[in-house]
Amino acid sequence: YYQPGKISGKVVNTLNQPISGATVKTNDGIQTVTSDANGNFELVVPAGNITLTASVSNYNDATESFLVQRKSDHEFRVQMSPTNPSWWYRLKLKVLNIF
Repeated sequence: YYQPGKISGKVVNTLNQPISGATVKTNDGIQTVTSDANGNFELVVPAGNITLTASVSNYNDATESFLVQRKSDHEFRVQMSPTNPSWWYRLKLKVLNIF
């Protein structure tokens, strides 16, 4: 019988700030969710190899593949980089990388 796994996660930028409104979908395109105001999302998927892709305007798509076990929970953190970061964003990223 059907014993899915649950994937929950958070979509963030490279400064670890949450990204709301990101679309997270499975490789088969059947399941799609949108991240909430805090970047959180949750999907229930069949067990097996899964590829998730996150996309949102002004950011490069992020893709991750992994194995989902039956009746298990999986945490997934999606880190997206901006397509055209401002000088201020690049400065903050550089400062974070120093410390």
